[in-house]
Amino acid sequence: MKKLSKKKVKERRKLGIVKAYVSRANAIRKLQIPLSDFRRLCILKGVYPVEPKNKSKLTGANTRRKTYFYTRDIQFLMNDPLIHKFWEFKIFMKRLTKAKGRHDLEKFNKVNEAKPIYKLDTIVKERYPRFVDALRDCDDALSMCFLFAMFPKGRGRPDDLIDLSRKLTLEFLHYVIASKSLRKVFITIKGYYYQAEIMSQTITWIVPHQFVIDRVSNVDLNVMKTFAEFYVTLLGFINYKLFKSINAVYPPEFAASNILKTNGTDNSSKIKQNRKRKHLDDDSENEDEELLKDEMTATLNKQIKILENKSLAEAEKSDQQLDVFEEEEEGAEEKAKEDKMTLQQVIALERLFSGMKFFLNREVPRESLTFVIRSLGGEVSWDKNLYPGATFDESDPDIKYQIVDRESVAERRLDRTFIQPQWIYDSLNMRMLLPTDDYLMGAKLPPHLSPFVNEKKGEYVPPDKTKMLNLRKQFEADMASEDKVNKGEGGVESELETDAEFEKEVDDQESDSEVESAKRRQADADEKKAKKMKVNEINKSNKRSKMAVKKGKLKIEDKEELKKKEDAEHRKMGIMMIPKKKKRLFDKITRTKKQKSMKTQKMKNKRKIVEAIATRQKQKSDKKFANKTKAR
Repeated sequence: MKKLSKKKVKERRKLGIVKAYVSRANAIRKLQIPLSDFRRLCILKGVYPVEPKNKSKLTGANTRRKTYFYTRDIQFLMNDPLIHKFWEFKIFMKRLTKAKGRHDLEKFNKVNEAKPIYKLDTIVKERYPRFVDALRDCDDALSMCFLFAMFPKGRGRPDDLIDLSRKLTLEFLHYVIASKSLRKVFITIKGYYYQAEIMSQTITWIVPHQFVIDRVSNVDLNVMKTFAEFYVTLLGFINYKLFKSINAVYPPEFAASNILKTNGTDNSSKIKQNRKRKHLDDDSENEDEELLKDEMTATLNKQIKILENKSLAEAEKSDQQLDVFEEEEEGAEEKAKEDKMTLQQVIALERLFSGMKFFLNREVPRESLTFVIRSLGGEVSWDKNLYPGATFDESDPDIKYQIVDRESVAERRLDRTFIQPQWIYDSLNMRMLLPTDDYLMGAKLPPHLSPFVNEKKGEYVPPDKTKMLNLRKQFEADMASEDKVNKGEGGVESELETDAEFEKEVDDQESDSEVESAKRRQADADEKKAKKMKVNEINKSNKRSKMAVKKGKLKIEDKEELKKKEDAEHRKMGIMMIPKKKKRLFDKITRTKKQKSMKTQKMKNKRKIVEAIATRQKQKSDKKFANKTKAR
């Protein structure tokens, strides 16, 4: 028998928490890779640090902070083929630096050609075995890819990742437009928050505003790069499956559209001419990037090519079906009714801007507005001389709305309404075409409220939101009444048809019913006379006797008030019967409720003060204006 070393004996004796967790230093020692590669591996494989429940058993007397991982996760990483690729890359870098130091160009080129490349397809399949799992975890991937798409190209920045992320994000936007799955939009300082419902999964992502992003010293770009590498491959898989689900061609091919040609040379030819130059300035590089971005945003105004054969799409839908549990089968009928209602609302939302033409001015966020309008069934265009991808001119008489973000326009037309961009986002969130009075050109806009916030009972609801909700309720009531009227018309027609059939039967029965009706009339007259005689006799007897018995009045008790009183008494009894252990928790709940009510009251008082100040200022301004007019 071989004797075990003291180190191995100690490891075998480890039990419980000591065996379950491993520090980062020990994990790096086991995997035999540097810290940067360890971070990279953990990000790609989805292994993250863990906070142990009882740290004192792990650290003991040592007070130094440490990061811990599960031992099973580290054992899982030990046999990963990516580690071998990292080792190969380390050897490659050594050879490359050696050839560079010796100024051996032949060897340098030879080594550079044999650069080790790794693919993340297998890791994506490992982490997301089903397509639904990938969709659920798609929020962060989309946000990161949209951020990388906004990065300017330069030294120390991954140009390939930036181009690829820009391409994939546009493909995803094309799918959302084609499937019309956009549900909510909210504009903040960070950017545009979008929410889409794809295959019964709600996906929320953020798109930053279009401005130049400077490099921040606090942010580690290498860590972001590794995240972006994984998310780009994941988004590629998702886009492929989504395009196949609607039976569209992937990579997307655009159908023949009536895009107007710009005056002068094409943008693609301009970019080629700039690239042919030997010495490029920074200004010319920036121009190239802007032209490419304009061309890519112009594709949002095109329709993607969808195949007619649906057999492929139906075959792939079998893999995308969600798990069905036995518990859900009991309430299947109730859920079907709810889905029917929501389905009607979704159809109404998808056709919100159908048959409408919008023209965008140059100062308006073009990419965001085209995405929102087109996903709701509208048509968009802009000035063909400024940007490529315009579908119709400004002089088109069919244009219903012109979106402007300035107080004045050179040419004002009477056949269209000039509105601000917020109207489109608010009408999408409220799922109806809002009145344009508050959103007209130069008007003071109402507050842009978040559609992601749902106030609970007792919480403060701003009056602007209540106003919008009332409009929405009225709209739904009008829609419901229209549906009832449409259904009632069919019922009236059917009744008219049935009346014609029964006319013959009624004519035959008329002769028999005349004799019976005469007998009934005589009987009714006799009964009335007898009743009158009885009433007269009762009145005479009442006049003679001074003492009389009056009829008692019934006192009707309100059932709701009685129920409220009973509930209050029961509640008081219940509070008295609460044990001491749970009394603290109950007091805490009541305290939080009181605090919420106090907070709502404070908010209401603040709102009243603000409104009072605003009215006073308005009155003062009106008086000043009146005095000036009198003086003139």
